Amino acid sequence: MAQVPMEARPVKLSNGSEFAPIGFGCGFGAWAGDGWKGFRPELGWLGITLALKSGYRNFDTSLMYGSHRVLGTCLGQAFATGQLNRSDVFITTRSPIRLGLGVPTRPRASASRTLAEQ
Repeated sequence: MAQVPMEARPVKLSNGSEFAPIGFGCGFGAWAGDGWKGFRPELGWLGITLALKSGYRNFDTSLMYGSHRVLGTCLGQAFATGQLNRSDVFITTRSPIRLGLGVPTRPRASASRTLAEQ
């Protein structure tokens, strides 16, 4: 059996959870020389579904990507069918400070609310 590279091995957190250090990026859309050109949901549905089937449990998002709802729906379906438990999944996101929204005082609540609005 092949050895898992050190950088891909789960990291044990202080609460006992294991965190997968390699995440699946949820930026599905068109990038151009001058930046992001928009979210393509059909790529999100396919990509996230295949990532879950491949064993990814860490999903990297950003408000700029616009993929929170697609991620939330895919995860919700996996939770509802018993394929996954919420405690098995990590969702990371970034705050859009450059968009002029300032630093959120409650980023976790904001990201959770966005995921729940699907």
